[in-house]
Amino acid sequence: MQGLDREQCPECGEQFDLDKLRVSKIPWMHRSQIGRIRAYWRTVWMVACRNDRFVRELNKPVSFRDSQRFRWTTIALMCFTLVLVTGVSYILLDSTSLTAGPWSRRDCVPGGRCRWRTC
Repeated sequence: MQGLDREQCPECGEQFDLDKLRVSKIPWMHRSQIGRIRAYWRTVWMVACRNDRFVRELNKPVSFRDSQRFRWTTIALMCFTLVLVTGVSYILLDSTSLTAGPWSRRDCVPGGRCRWRTC
C-alpha cells in the first residue's frame, strides 16, 4: 500500500483508511482503551499462540517506551511468581524437616542446647 495517493485499492476499488493501517494492533499499545490487565494477557496470547499476527504487526511503528513497559511488567510478574512458588513450596515442605534428619550435623536437646555430632 506504499505510494498510494488515495484511500482506494487499485485492484478491487474498496475504500480503506490509511491511518488505521498504520496503527499497530498489538493489544498492549491500546491498553488505555481496553485496560492494562486485559491488554497484557491478550498480548501474551498473541505472542504465544498467534505469532503470525504478531510478526505482521512488527512492521508498524510502536513506542519504545511501551515495549519496555511490557518487558518490565513481564519480568516483574515472573519474579513475583518465582518468589510465590518458592515461598509456598517452603511452607508446604515444612522448613523444620529440612534441618532435622540423618544429614544434620548437630543434635538439639530439650533446653535449647545443641551439640555437634562427630560421625
